[in-house]
Amino acid sequence: GDLLLVDGVLLSTTLRDLHKMDYEELTRQKVRFLKRNTSPSEESEHCATRPIIAFDCEGEVERVCIDEQHRTIFDGAPGDGGKFLSAHSVLLRMLYNEKMVVTERLEAGDIVLMDARRVLWGRTALKV
Repeated sequence: GDLLLVDGVLLSTTLRDLHKMDYEELTRQKVRFLKRNTSPSEESEHCATRPIIAFDCEGEVERVCIDEQHRTIFDGAPGDGGKFLSAHSVLLRMLYNEKMVVTERLEAGDIVLMDARRVLWGRTALKV
């Protein structure tokens, strides 16, 4: 399959410019991410709770975390769920916009280096 890359900082600033209230919701509301690894020799669990869009100590966007495979629940009051889900939906629609995504076909031996806090990545389905 193809490698898909999105600049998370560009995505978040575009969200801020076009949908300020959704941006603010995704910088405020904390979400739980949970990853469980089970293998014959080891079992481990990694958990993090943070907003989808996080800032560094200088107030700049440091990380955009859209990990649908490991996002479990959002830790807000029940009444806040609608705002969060709506904001998250707006972000996902922007994420999958072809203007945001760089698609690259990799060949055997190709290597890609990226800042995983800034770049969101994925793969298309493999064709057999």
